[in-house]
Amino acid sequence: MKKIIIIMLSWFQLCSYLHASDQIKYGVIDTKGTVILDLTWDYIGHFHQGLAPFRDQGKYGIIDLSGEIKIKPQWDAVHLFQEGIFEVRKGSYQTGKWGLINSNGSIMLKPEWDRISGVRDGLAAVKKDSKWGFIDEQGDLVIEPSWDEIVHFKEKLALVSREGKWGVINNKCEVLVEPKWDEIKSYYQGLAAVRSESKWGFIDRKGNIAIKLEWDEVGSFSEALAMVRKGNKFGFINETGETLIKLQWREVSCFEGGFAKVRSGTKEKNNWGVINKLGEIVIEPEWDIIGPSPIFSEGLARVRRGCEMKGKWGVFDKSGKMIVEPYWDYIGSFDKGRAIVFLKNKNERDGRYGVIDNKGNTVIEPRWTFMDNKACEGLYLVMAGDWDNEKWGHIDTKGKIVIKPQWSKAGRFINGLAPVRREKNEKRGCINRKGDIAIKLEWDEMAPFSEGISVVAKEVSK
Repeated sequence: MKKIIIIMLSWFQLCSYLHASDQIKYGVIDTKGTVILDLTWDYIGHFHQGLAPFRDQGKYGIIDLSGEIKIKPQWDAVHLFQEGIFEVRKGSYQTGKWGLINSNGSIMLKPEWDRISGVRDGLAAVKKDSKWGFIDEQGDLVIEPSWDEIVHFKEKLALVSREGKWGVINNKCEVLVEPKWDEIKSYYQGLAAVRSESKWGFIDRKGNIAIKLEWDEVGSFSEALAMVRKGNKFGFINETGETLIKLQWREVSCFEGGFAKVRSGTKEKNNWGVINKLGEIVIEPEWDIIGPSPIFSEGLARVRRGCEMKGKWGVFDKSGKMIVEPYWDYIGSFDKGRAIVFLKNKNERDGRYGVIDNKGNTVIEPRWTFMDNKACEGLYLVMAGDWDNEKWGHIDTKGKIVIKPQWSKAGRFINGLAPVRREKNEKRGCINRKGDIAIKLEWDEMAPFSEGISVVAKEVSK
């Protein structure tokens, strides 16, 4: 599974190794394949609202879709900070300094900072000389760099550390909790977990102790419940510190959608199950894996019995009823009532992919070497052949072949177009839903379409 994910991503992205080649030039095309920005640029990044970073002779600036240089190339790096503002760097990645400029190129924050983070709750963290402070969205310094460590704003509160102790500040630069805690977690639902020496409890937004420090381990509140541990047993408390779910489990997850995963601590049942917010067992703790977050997707939870290589997957609904018996070697997440499934061949070295519905019925028989995990614009991306002779195409949601598997690489349909390539290391282009070539296969690299355009690259003669 990991192999194909890497292949798909690299197919869509502009590979970084091309940036160093003087023979590769970048331009922009529209969804008809018309060149709207000539291939004369050493590098073009992602366009956002008509502006993109570009590189010329090793320096970066900003251009628009007409090719007009809005900010001349003078920086060693340029990134979008937020709408109308760009983060820029002078110097190398290791030792360079960061600042902010607007879309006219005017300096908003001098490039003298070691790091600048993204904006949250109207503020961004900045670092200079090993100390952290905060700037506002316009680049004005609002909190002087005086903190050793920070955890960014959440619920308009940030965690800050000085000399190994943690406290809390608000987005008005006020210290709400003096740095006195050995450890602190971000606020959730108005409470933050804190540790003093070996015991955990919770404080409120004013720093008052809301739940006594008596626990060996705690989790943040989720859906008004927090995981707690004493010794080797886990349970859940509410926001007043009352134990609502008895400490009896060897391991638990936080609640999501009214359910939490629990792991039995007995020798007979050393596996995973699911409980509701009343502590009632919905799925018995007898499974080696219960599918990744969220526990229930479209009302269904995927479970596996057995090890990764030989285990079998099944499906439960929220009532605890088994919808699909443990039969498949893999079941993907449900999307619009369907999920891809994988069934190994008898030799257990390879197998085939198909699709089931939310009743467990097989709607597409397992016949494909690989399938994308969901249908995009009503079509699944599929691969026939083997990994040494890949043939990619598309089928509809009933399994009917719409585009014959023939491409050495292909991607999902987005806005009626799918990227394709005939042979390895050959040119890329796009096909339409009929399988006709909509954008000529002439590009060495091609980024995903966004805002109706794609950045493309081609090797040109010197």
